[in-house]
Amino acid sequence: MSIRHAALAEIAESPGHSYAIYQRLHARIGDWWGVTPGAVTDALRRAERDGLLVTKRDTRGREVFHIADAGRTALREWNSEVTTPDPAYRNEVLLRVLLFGEHPTEDLVFAVEDMLFKLTARRREMSRLRDESAEIDTPAARLRELILGATLAHLDADAEALRGALRTFEDAR
Repeated sequence: MSIRHAALAEIAESPGHSYAIYQRLHARIGDWWGVTPGAVTDALRRAERDGLLVTKRDTRGREVFHIADAGRTALREWNSEVTTPDPAYRNEVLLRVLLFGEHPTEDLVFAVEDMLFKLTARRREMSRLRDESAEIDTPAARLRELILGATLAHLDADAEALRGALRTFEDAR
């Protein structure tokens, strides 16, 4: 996902200051895409520099971002783009498993265990977001629930592959 385009979409819906845009994005997607306040601010500044956004001061002196005509055009173009699916799933830890799995080192075992721990945490977050979406009866919430369900299935498959790698490592010792 392009943080830039996600921020443009949020601002097209309703102008806001940088942190408010971050909060709205985070409320919609949680930690799913790794959106941080700094990444949102950087994306907003670049979009402003490129003429996609304009800023105005609110009554408290904060900069409020508003979408410019060029921003609406960029958002419309991005939304209508036909994209190619990403190439085969790529992950550094899984690559190391493939390359060094026959003779696993303690570092590799630790990397796999750490990734499994992080996947479990991410799965909890995605489950929470899906459950929250299930409680809201809007088309956007239903779509979010479907996408999060697919994401959970993907995380489950990754976790099972990592657990299988750990079992294989144990057998190799």
